Amino acid sequence: MKILIEEGSTRTHYFKNQIPWKGQLYTETYSKELDFFFIDNTNQYQILGEVNQLPLFWKDQKQSLPTELELRNLACFDLTKPYFNLIDDLKLDANFQFAIEQALLAFLDIKNLLPIYINLNSTPLVEVSALQTKFDDNVKTRGTQKLKIGQRDSIAENELLKSFTNTDIKLRLDANRSLSVTQLEKILKDIPASLIEYIEEPFLDINEWQTFNRRSEFKLALDETVIENNFDVIFSKFRYSIKALILKPSYNSSISNIFKLLDNDSFKEIDLVLSSSYEPAQSLNTLLHLGHIINKKRGNDDLAHGLGTITQMQQQDLFSPQGTKVQAYTFSHFSL
Repeated sequence: MKILIEEGSTRTHYFKNQIPWKGQLYTETYSKELDFFFIDNTNQYQILGEVNQLPLFWKDQKQSLPTELELRNLACFDLTKPYFNLIDDLKLDANFQFAIEQALLAFLDIKNLLPIYINLNSTPLVEVSALQTKFDDNVKTRGTQKLKIGQRDSIAENELLKSFTNTDIKLRLDANRSLSVTQLEKILKDIPASLIEYIEEPFLDINEWQTFNRRSEFKLALDETVIENNFDVIFSKFRYSIKALILKPSYNSSISNIFKLLDNDSFKEIDLVLSSSYEPAQSLNTLLHLGHIINKKRGNDDLAHGLGTITQMQQQDLFSPQGTKVQAYTFSHFSL
């Protein structure tokens, strides 16, 4: 997603089919892209956003947005409500909701109106897990790594896991619901549970975890189940085996929903791990902020978030790693 803030006409940028509606949110769909705009009536700040990562199929919509005066008169923002309760719920898909909320955060940042809840007065420095397919001299020997399993012979994958045992690496395994209990047991044979932080939903039928878990000490992470209708039932059934929830704010969760989960006591003992979906720099920067907020609220600065796609951004010198962590810019950095 791209966000741009303009003040008056001092900067000129050209986007397709853009019609600025003062004090209005205006959306227009064409092909696989969607634009939304906001012009603040007071100081003529304009927020322009573009979402082009996924096919979008929304009808044209208009919705009143708050003016700067209305923003300043608010006693607080309800960050757990869609669009932080600043505008009526548009009931749009989560990825578009994420886009609007991200634009609002950039706007609030420029106006110095970020709520204390997310303005933590500390440098956003976030542990990021990397995706690995093999172990060699180029792989980091510490930190958190995500490893795809179920793609090769079980014995070969077992040997691959053993190659990590003499390192300071903590592994997260992801089988994309492709394994049977027998296959997973072969892959994990003689692998210490302390090496594996969690396994993301390894079975097509989540209920098979009950059979597997009776014979192991490994922990489960819920990924696809988080957005399915049976989430509450599954969470209740496996609550004491669940180590983490894997959340994709820019794809299926939104920013406000992350804050809602963070404030929910039912998940206070569960790690909330953010996952990226090939976002551009602005969205990855927002995810770094969210990861920082989660870690500070939970008192765990070392919890790694699954933002492995940020590696491509580092190659473009857009983000600077500090050891196994990455520092975020301000919410509005990529908007200016």
